[in-house]
Amino acid sequence: MCQIVNNMIKVGINGFGRIGRIAFRIGLSKHSEELEFGAVNTSGSMPVSGWAHLVNYDTMYRRFEMEIRGNETKKPEEATGEDHKETDDETEEEAEE
Repeated sequence: MCQIVNNMIKVGINGFGRIGRIAFRIGLSKHSEELEFGAVNTSGSMPVSGWAHLVNYDTMYRRFEMEIRGNETKKPEEATGEDHKETDDETEEEAEE
């Protein structure tokens, strides 16, 4: 999922396994001026601090050059989904541009 807001692409990651974490790392390290991460959807199988640790320390890609801290979460029932709503007209206008 992605949405362009203020000349930045707002990205959501669905799944934070090895591929999702590496995409997140690449986005932060090489495209931070172009991307904004709006949401990360995980299984909820561990606290946010555990996911942050896995981003920071990967057995194949080694330690991340930035330090990621996990301290904020929003449970699915608390999410409003406002960022994901768009009408057919908006979608067609974006496609024409």
